Amino acid sequence: MEGYEIHLGATELIGPQAVPFMKLSDGTDGAVIDSGRVIGTYFHHIFFNDEFRTEWLNRIRERKGLEKKQAKWLKKEKQKSMNRLPDMSKTIFIWMICSTSFNRGGNEMRTARQIMEGFFLALQFFTIIPIYREIPIDEKRLKFAVLSLPMIGAFIGLTGSLIIYMAKFWTPLSNWACALFLLFYFVAITGGIHLDGFTDTADAYFSYRDKEKRLKIMEDPRVGTFGVLALLFLLAFRFLFMTEIIGAIDNLWFAVFIPFFSRLIVCSLMIDGPGMAKPEGLGYLFAKTLAKKDFAVLIGYLFLSFIAVPMIPGLTAVYLLMAFSSIFLYLYTRRFFLQSFGGLTGDSFGAVIEGSETVLWMVTWLLLLYVMG
Repeated sequence: MEGYEIHLGATELIGPQAVPFMKLSDGTDGAVIDSGRVIGTYFHHIFFNDEFRTEWLNRIRERKGLEKKQAKWLKKEKQKSMNRLPDMSKTIFIWMICSTSFNRGGNEMRTARQIMEGFFLALQFFTIIPIYREIPIDEKRLKFAVLSLPMIGAFIGLTGSLIIYMAKFWTPLSNWACALFLLFYFVAITGGIHLDGFTDTADAYFSYRDKEKRLKIMEDPRVGTFGVLALLFLLAFRFLFMTEIIGAIDNLWFAVFIPFFSRLIVCSLMIDGPGMAKPEGLGYLFAKTLAKKDFAVLIGYLFLSFIAVPMIPGLTAVYLLMAFSSIFLYLYTRRFFLQSFGGLTGDSFGAVIEGSETVLWMVTWLLLLYVMG
């Protein structure tokens, strides 16, 4: 039996029916009554032991008159999946290179370098990760920086998943504390740049003015009441969904796909959205570098992510729900910004990322609560 024990105090057995659950090297742990139907233990990760889990479930099946099942070796499958992650990262990068049309003059190496520099530009613009080198900014590198956004999202999601996994299973922190750490990380790693766009967009939208006035409100560096309230509710609801999910399941790798899909939606809007509301600003500078043919890169991202999903058991349903929700969010935000602002701005892209991530946390929570719970 593998796992770890965390508790304060001692277990006192009351009554003849209660017996210790397991023997440890320095004593006993927990208690069992009713022939094993009711178990109390301080031993964590107990159901990660494939043989114990199968035996325990088979006893329940036997009492209900159901057929016993063979053990599923989830630990081995998980280890195999983790071993394949480096190869998947290499494949994603190769896909970006191969899906880019090279110049006929034999400039493949220069194009590959521009892709790498575009990725580093994306890290500089959209995260707080320091890049200690000067990177020239031109249209091609900006294009590759925008197309790197889903990769940046996957990186943020992967590191966030690792953080929350360690916090939940390697520390005595509560689910509330783990959710707070995760929320803080997602905000801190981006420097809050997308939240700034969300608050400006909320201020402008809830002013209930015409489109031109809303665009002027978005340019105001001050944050109004509506922006503050919208930000508070956004973070509060996301914190709620995170806390509920962290407490309900142990497989937290689905969080990789939430920042990934939110940035995939933004790239889709840049390629085929309602257009930019104003021909100026950083958002316009990024969006004008993309064309319809760049959808091939986004389709490649989806294809590779779909291949990666079966590597981690239990993620398929969550992934498909996120994918369909992202299609809906793309269509909705496309229409919303056209009707409310006459197009998109740099702040709109930040609002889409933050709003989409909160919605994806919500649909995951609803799936676990009402379907899989």
